[in-house]
Amino acid sequence: MVLYHLKQLKMRFILFVACVFILTHTHAKTNPKQFDTTLNQIAEAFKEGILDYNECERLRNVTKDLVLDIEREVLQPSKYSTADMEELKQLKKDGDALERFMGVLGNCGHYYLTIEMFELANKRLKGTTQALMKNENCLQVIAYNIAGYQYLFFENTTEVQYKITYRWKEIDGFRYGDGSLGILKSSITNIIDNRFNPQSKFFLYDMVCKER
Repeated sequence: MVLYHLKQLKMRFILFVACVFILTHTHAKTNPKQFDTTLNQIAEAFKEGILDYNECERLRNVTKDLVLDIEREVLQPSKYSTADMEELKQLKKDGDALERFMGVLGNCGHYYLTIEMFELANKRLKGTTQALMKNENCLQVIAYNIAGYQYLFFENTTEVQYKITYRWKEIDGFRYGDGSLGILKSSITNIIDNRFNPQSKFFLYDMVCKER
């Protein structure tokens, strides 16, 4: 219980620092590294509270505000060198991607996630991926591991949209089920995760892909 409260305090401190930064920097030139540092702090706070829906919402909103701040700076090119301006534009993309991916992982938002967004956000979240299976004429299944939890995703690297049906089963467990998803081109789509029972692992079978 003590450890839980310490984590909560840590997350709230990071949120406080991020909010103060957003509120105080807008009238002067801002070193892009400050935005970069704040995005990394948000990513770390999210990993600490990945099970907390309210913290996910707060962090997502803080990220959204930060991205708006970056956009305002991008609209003032006379304040920055060419190199700094390019960095700001990249940071905007990074922030957009992080906001979306936190929404997917924390189940606090329904977002379309491109492969590029996934890769940008994960540079800060630092999860690991592993290819699990790929049925002939169907999509790759990948395991994404972060903060001690595992997510299964469909990875569509093609320019084709699919409808996929599948069945899933808990390894060494009793839970099972099935599903159907529409998969957009060049995208990552969440299937199932073990956030509320980290010992659980899942596998998929009977996958059928049809072009849409």
